Amino acid sequence: MKSAPNAKRSKLLYAGLALLILTAAAGVPLALKWKEGNDRAACIMNQRNVQQAYRAYSCVNGTIGEPVDKSEIIGKYLNEPHCPSGGTYLWCSKMPPLGTLAAPCSDPKHALPPEVIKDW
Repeated sequence: MKSAPNAKRSKLLYAGLALLILTAAAGVPLALKWKEGNDRAACIMNQRNVQQAYRAYSCVNGTIGEPVDKSEIIGKYLNEPHCPSGGTYLWCSKMPPLGTLAAPCSDPKHALPPEVIKDW
């Protein structure tokens, strides 16, 4: 008589374990996709912040189109950004014209289409 409740409990345990494994199997790809999107958003914000720092430097110093050293920007207008996915920022050597990024990311997934940055 005592074996019947244990068998029922064992089946419930296996069913619960199977449900947990299925949930984890479905959740891992979703978590990885979420991280990828989160990293891309953070990188785009970094690119925008670099762009704003270049524009602020230009306004303060009147250096539109002139050479700008990265060391003039880092520390005074911006802390050095790092791409969360491991990409590198390719800094311009002079003030970029409107519609051109001052420091685009080397990760192709973080590239921005021209219509997004046309006013940057």
